[in-house]
Amino acid sequence: MCAAAWTAHDTVAAAVAERKVAAGGLSLPVFRRLVAEGLVDGDAVRLLAESPPIPEYIRFDEARLVG
Repeated sequence: MCAAAWTAHDTVAAAVAERKVAAGGLSLPVFRRLVAEGLVDGDAVRLLAESPPIPEYIRFDEARLVG
């Protein structure tokens, strides 16, 4: 995978795994994908905490917001 195509989550995981930063936050499914694809060494990082799921895309109905 070309680094230019990486998402912000990919970049955070790589920076932590490469010890460029001490810690970072990212989506657990993204992290698991990066490890499964061999793009990040899962043994080079450790999970400090896990939050409840956060919706990836929040959508608003403008008709309900106006009026």
